[in-house]
Amino acid sequence: MADIVFKDPDVEVDLLAEYEQLFRTLFDHSSEAIFVSEPDINGRIIEANQAAADMHGYSIDEFIKLRTSALHPIGDLDKARESLNRMLGGEWIEKEGEHLRKDGTWFPVKYRAGVAYYLRRRVIISFVRDISEEKQTEEKLQKCEGQLAAQI
Repeated sequence: MADIVFKDPDVEVDLLAEYEQLFRTLFDHSSEAIFVSEPDINGRIIEANQAAADMHGYSIDEFIKLRTSALHPIGDLDKARESLNRMLGGEWIEKEGEHLRKDGTWFPVKYRAGVAYYLRRRVIISFVRDISEEKQTEEKLQKCEGQLAAQI
């Protein structure tokens, strides 16, 4: 990864290069998993950040050789096709689901995905957050509420 270079504001700059550097920095340093995939049900992963690889237990080189179908179950192909068609129609979807780590364990995620253009082609970009801690907190809160209701 190239070092960030701060330029003198009085010097003419390449705005496209600066813009690309800004987005590369956001992509690389996001704590949320971000990956770009082909726009089909199996979705070969084209690009991913380190957070995506780490979240799923892979090296970045391993992760970008995967297909999105390796990360989550496609239990209902009709629903998967419907979501894909909605995205291809310009809609961004937000859902909760489960993803699979390299070690075979499942974990809950919340993701947002939609169409973007990358290298002159249409792709799906996904933003994924591990919500394991949120789910555990939710379960504990429900348990406490149940205990409190039993005491009343």
